[in-house]
Amino acid sequence: MKRYDVLYIGNYTKDTIISPIGTKIVDGGAVNYAAHAAARLGRKVAVVTRLAKEDQHVVETLRQSGIDCYATYTPASTLLKLEYPTADPDIRTLSVMSVAGAITAGDVENLEAQAAVIGSSLRGEVGIDVIRGLKDKNMRVAADMQGFVRVLRGAELKYEPWDEMQATLALVDVVKSDAVEAEFLTGETDLHKAARFYAEMGPGEIVLTHRDG
Repeated sequence: MKRYDVLYIGNYTKDTIISPIGTKIVDGGAVNYAAHAAARLGRKVAVVTRLAKEDQHVVETLRQSGIDCYATYTPASTLLKLEYPTADPDIRTLSVMSVAGAITAGDVENLEAQAAVIGSSLRGEVGIDVIRGLKDKNMRVAADMQGFVRVLRGAELKYEPWDEMQATLALVDVVKSDAVEAEFLTGETDLHKAARFYAEMGPGEIVLTHRDG
């Protein structure tokens, strides 16, 4: 059983980004970006993800950066289209062309780490069973709220109430949320009040991002 400093869990996404300055296609996914950053800080890092075989170059790039990648190959990668009508990054529309499926508790049962980061893109990609498995191994767990508030309806990602929020956040040590997600989940427009709302559910550290920082 290999042990790491940080384990990143979530699907790679191939992103089409449309903004006032043009359109571009990029290799995305929270775990993809974060794992490279942590590796550059000298941490021993692993990624658990799902993607199509045609996007195997992403796995190779991770490994070339010294990151162990535990990949499950699927018929399609998660394909996202992100449309930003203005220069404000908090205002965007997301749609989904395909999904790579769910990461299971079995995908992480043979991995050990000091900390695990859940960087999923939509609800159901990483469930509470995975988080329970990580906590059973005494890992510190961080979770990005985007992967829990977003629900796929047809081709669109919509924000919907999250019935398992209380049970999930009771297991989480660090919450990362943007201002829009925080307002939807907590009902608070004031960032400090939103942070306190999250903290009262159990997490000891809250990171709230917004257009100004």
